[in-house]
Formats: sequence, structure tokens, C-alpha cells
Amino acid sequence: MAKKPINLDANATYGLLSEVVEGLCSENSLTFYNPSSIHSGGQRARALIEETRELVLLLFGVSAREAIVVFTSGATESNNAAILAPFMDKNFKGFNEHSNEASLVSSVVEHPSVFEPIKRLELMGLRVSLVGLRNGMFSADSFIEETTASTKVVSLMMANNETGAIFPVERIASAVKERFPQVFFHSDAVQLAGKSGISLSETAIDAVSFSGHKLGALCGVGGLVIKRSALLSNPNGFRPILFGGAQEQKWRAGTENVVGILSLNLALKKILPELEGRARAMRQRKHLLKQKLMTGLEDITINYDREETSLPNTLSLRVEGVNADDLVVALDLSGVLISSGSACSSGKPEPSHVLKAMGLTESQARQSIRLSLRAEEPLDNINIAGEKIINTIKAMRTASCYQPKNGVIGGEVAYER
Repeated sequence: MAKKPINLDANATYGLLSEVVEGLCSENSLTFYNPSSIHSGGQRARALIEETRELVLLLFGVSAREAIVVFTSGATESNNAAILAPFMDKNFKGFNEHSNEASLVSSVVEHPSVFEPIKRLELMGLRVSLVGLRNGMFSADSFIEETTASTKVVSLMMANNETGAIFPVERIASAVKERFPQVFFHSDAVQLAGKSGISLSETAIDAVSFSGHKLGALCGVGGLVIKRSALLSNPNGFRPILFGGAQEQKWRAGTENVVGILSLNLALKKILPELEGRARAMRQRKHLLKQKLMTGLEDITINYDREETSLPNTLSLRVEGVNADDLVVALDLSGVLISSGSACSSGKPEPSHVLKAMGLTESQARQSIRLSLRAEEPLDNINIAGEKIINTIKAMRTASCYQPKNGVIGGEVAYER
């Protein structure tokens, strides 16, 4: 049997938690039926879904009185719904192509599942404004400058999937909503959920998206958590994007993915009591790998290195003299899984839009890799992976006749140049 690869690409997919595998393989997992059926099998499935809904509310620190949970096929659908649904107002007359005011404000570093629906709205005549980074971070003022009384939606991710940067979304949402209370403020919480405590109840954020497979559950399940206050304040301003049955309180038609929701249920029962400990374990592994690479290699640069505003498990590195995609393939052959950027952007010839937005050149972006770690990864595996990364980079540099620029071990943070 082939040896299991070392997963340093957890931000792409975390991999099933052992508790999830055990639960899915049990006899009980095979006895769920259509949750819309009124017989006992259907009602058992319904009870599972409602229990999982409560666990999701706990994950985001909000009560059932304050918010609803809409289960979806994953964060892509959730992000599409959050971006598109507010423009499906039954009284909506169409976009004013002559308006210079942005109806939607977002950022330059969003995931493609936010960018692409925004592009669709732009093709329909919607005015969009994308806020840029300032010294690698976003400010509340920059979002307020772009938001007007005609802005309907503001969307900003909580943490970036490529660099690990955590953005001050709560502060920005509060400032924006204080000035423009009509705004529907959405945040893609995919990468922060499960790595840090989130208290949606105490913020001005109206909705968050999440994905099950980033938490150790199956692919194909996720959700959108929406505050009831946002729905009540504008009852005509948020409409579903999928139509059909009455599932999910009529917010999302289609029979629920019961097995996927079961996997999410099992993952959340494991994660919720251990959030702080899991974050510490991730950070320990990240620091171990970072130290190993920075002391073992010349001419490498950490693209984002602000520990206080960084995901505990994510490292974005630029490796001089090595093409990132080639390094991904070479390490895959040696049993180490890494990424050269977002998995949902892989296969595209363009370099990372996130790194370019941070000020990296195209060449620098193409030399950048992302390492993202699991809390459960054995420390021995981190050391083994670190050695393989070092040896592979050295071999690739030798093959290309790369000469160290200055003999300096490590490097400075790119955005602070």
C-alpha cells in the first residue's frame, strides 16, 4: 500500500477527521432518508439537520433567535447567494447604467466564488468598486470612501486563503453600517472558521459563508448564516437563487445533502470543544516548519508575516529561482502536498491576483507557494516535509544553475519593501 502523503495543503481541503470517517462508516449513517418525508426515516434525517444547524450557530457565536442557517452545496454557492440574492428584490427595476455610484463594494483579494458573480453583475450594468490593500491590510476608511447611500452589498473575506492574512472585518462592518445602515454586509468566513473563535452576534456583519471540507467534513456541503435583522429590515431585498421545493425554510430549494450534513455534524462535534487547542497545535506546526525552512534555505521571503493578524496554519513563501508550479509537482512526487495558490484558481496561466495586489511582480508571484497545515499532522511529518522541501528546492536550483543573490538566509516581508 502506498504511503499516505503529507498534507501541507489544508486550506484547499482539510481532509476528513478520523471521527468523521468513523461516523460515516457506522451502520447508523446508512439509515437516513429524505428529510422532507414525514415517516420516521425522514424525520430522523430532519432531526440530524436541525441539530447540525445548532452546531453551526455555535461555531459562529450566534443564537437561533438572531440568525438562520441555510445549508448549501458549499461556500461557492453560499458566496454566490450572498452576492446575487440581494439584487433579486421583487421590486428591483434593473441597474442604472448611468450611475457612477457603486451598488456593490468588495476587495481585490476575494476568492473566485465572490469575484465571478460580481463580474456577472457588472455585465448586467452594475457599478462595482474593489477596495485595494494599503500596506498589506484593509482599513475601514477605504471601504467607507467607496460606499454610498445607493450601495446594496459590501463583501469582504475574513481571512485570505493564500496568504493567511486576517482582515479587520468586524471593525470595517461596524464603521460601514454606522454610516450606511442599508448595506447588506457579507463576509466569506471559510478560512477563519474552525481556526479562531467567531462571535457573529457581537458584530455588524449580516451574513457569513462557510464550507464543510475546510473543517474536516466531506466536500459538497456548506452554508450561509444570515442574521434575521438583515432580513427583517429589508423583507424584499433578499431572495433565493435556487427555486423549487420548500427546503431550508424556502431559502434554498433541493433535497438536503444528508450524508454531507452528517459529516459536518461529526466534524463540528470534534472541533467546537477544542478550538483554542487546535489553533495552538496549528501554530506550533507552522512555526516549526517556518523555522526549518528559513534556516535551511537561502533567498526565501515570507509574503505575509504579521503573526497577530495571520491564520495559525498558513505560510505564503516566495522561493527565488524556482517556479512554484514546478515545485508543487516535484514535491507531489516525493509525497508532500503543497499549493502555489488557491485550489479554485489552479490551472490558470495568470499568477495569483492576491499576491499581485500585495505589490509582488508577476515573476515574484510565480515563485510563491502556500503551505497550510492540519492541527493533527504529526510533528515528525512536519520535519520530514521540511527536509523534502529544502532538498527539492536545492536540487531544482542546482539544475537551473541558480546563484544565491546575497547569501542571506530567509528574506524580508514583500509588502514592507
